[in-house]
Amino acid sequence: MILRAKKQDTEIRFVILPQKTICANNQINKYIAEISKEIKMNTLDFTLELCDPKLFAIQGSHLNSDGYEKLSKMINSDFKTLQK
Repeated sequence: MILRAKKQDTEIRFVILPQKTICANNQINKYIAEISKEIKMNTLDFTLELCDPKLFAIQGSHLNSDGYEKLSKMINSDFKTLQK
């Protein structure tokens, strides 16, 4: 997929979203980073910025509205830097 996108002069950026369990287990993040580097996958890893209990839903392992708002601002900021 990455190679096909490059042939079309398109860039794919993968966003890594943390879950509560990932924030507690840094080994998973290292594993994902190693794979990403190996296959030259362009990732946006906001795990460190989003691993805050206040940004997660009370039930489940997903972000709450504040977490998704912060995530959207970070993605938007990254997108703006690509346009320059």
